[in-house]
Amino acid sequence: MKWIYALFLAVLFASPVYAGDAKSEIAQEFKAFDETYNTHDFKTLGQFYAEDAVVYGQGVDITKGREAIQKLWASFEKDETDLKNDTLAMVDAGDHAIEYGKWSSTYQGKPDQGTFIAVFKKKNGKWKIIRVSSWSNPSTGQAIALDPNDPEGHIMMAWALTLGGGSPTEALNFIAAAIRLNPNYPSHYALAHGVTLFATGDVERAAAVLDEGFKRNPHAVMLLPPLATTLALLDRREEAHQKLLIWRPGVSQLSLENLADNYNFPFRWEREYVSVKERFIDGLRIASLPLNVTVTTLIAELKSDDPFRRLITAKRLGWFGHAAAPAVPALIAALEDEAVREEAVKSLGKIGPEAKAAIPALTAIQNESLIGIYAKEALIEIGRN
Repeated sequence: MKWIYALFLAVLFASPVYAGDAKSEIAQEFKAFDETYNTHDFKTLGQFYAEDAVVYGQGVDITKGREAIQKLWASFEKDETDLKNDTLAMVDAGDHAIEYGKWSSTYQGKPDQGTFIAVFKKKNGKWKIIRVSSWSNPSTGQAIALDPNDPEGHIMMAWALTLGGGSPTEALNFIAAAIRLNPNYPSHYALAHGVTLFATGDVERAAAVLDEGFKRNPHAVMLLPPLATTLALLDRREEAHQKLLIWRPGVSQLSLENLADNYNFPFRWEREYVSVKERFIDGLRIASLPLNVTVTTLIAELKSDDPFRRLITAKRLGWFGHAAAPAVPALIAALEDEAVREEAVKSLGKIGPEAKAAIPALTAIQNESLIGIYAKEALIEIGRN
């Protein structure tokens, strides 16, 4: 099939989301795979797949097993040229890795392009493809026929929606099917489940799913950042802080506070969920703060003589979202402070409807240059139900 080579190239050049050596290990496989492909040794090529691998493709039958995949490769040996790829996201989930991206090629003399999703599993020290799906028409990606009894097929499509800009509700349906079919599911199911619940706004349930996933597998450290985020947003800050220290043991407080800015959040949703990433990162930032930093102490810090300190304080208040409602009067007053004005506006927007007292002040500046853009955005957020 014309998309498999592009798929594999994309995987090899991906950057993992979580710390680990998946990138380097898969990259080492690339050279051998490339040489094998160029010699058309499809039997050897099949070794890059798990024995029980399954290929789902738009417009083709489900292909199960290494031998069948080898035959699939052999069937389009002369058709594929000019393959290019664009890796959009990769999740290093411990003994699994999930890859999402775009491919393009010349197929039978005509340009072609599409999208792929793949799930890898580490077996006997090597990464093997266990599930692959690809489609040319993005609107029909989720219409690909799955084996109804294949949990990995369902979770693969959940990841396609999770990484590719779909609906969390749709993803939850695939995840529910996968978990029902495999009650002893691996940890990357819990990761997809928890982050998807977070995207729907069900932070409490997301925390429960991620926590249970980590208890089931204490080696699944990729669950800890989203778990810390959810716990922090539920005001369980001490637990959240501890999860970050398990994730990154021995780091200094300063390094801990910088983790959020270096965390790669690969999950993408439809347009109405664009705020999910910022909310996620803000939760991670709260989890990293010293426990004695609270909304109350930050309100007091807004009166500091140090303008940089006031700036950081106004920014931090926004991380707490609606929990920072007691800071609204102080943030309104801070709109007169040129050093912190922009951050004060942004934080009022993050507080949301609880900041409705700021509407007159924000309305008054919404037509000013530069700051007016942020004021309009804040007014929209405050006006949301």
